[in-house]
Amino acid sequence: MPNFALPRAAVPDRVPRDIRQEWLKSKCFQLGVFAITGFRELGQGRLEAIYVAEERGGVLHPAGRVQFGFPGKGLWPALDRIRAGPARKGVVPVRPGLMAEIKYFGRLGGWIRDGVVLSVAVTPQHRLPHRGDAALAAD
Repeated sequence: MPNFALPRAAVPDRVPRDIRQEWLKSKCFQLGVFAITGFRELGQGRLEAIYVAEERGGVLHPAGRVQFGFPGKGLWPALDRIRAGPARKGVVPVRPGLMAEIKYFGRLGGWIRDGVVLSVAVTPQHRLPHRGDAALAAD
């Protein structure tokens, strides 16, 4: 997804380059709903990142990690309750059941870029098989 610099409507077409305040920067973003597959913690009660996957063809495929938007969402207690085992390579796997709405700014090699958690919802247990370990594959 490209970003654009757009002239303001009231500004003539030929404006000197040094008048930057007359230009608006517009960023394109996408919204998506992803299954949370794991997390990395900085310490007790502090998240560094969550790992997410998306459903394609009935299978969950790793989609990357998200490092922004956690405060005020009550995410740490929910993740702590659904731990699915000890951390591997620093990533704690979780049982299926949490979905996150994420705003992201494009993809790089299939992974979401600069994701921000907008909301989190509990869903019924996913019946989708994982392709490998979605939490670790994003690392």
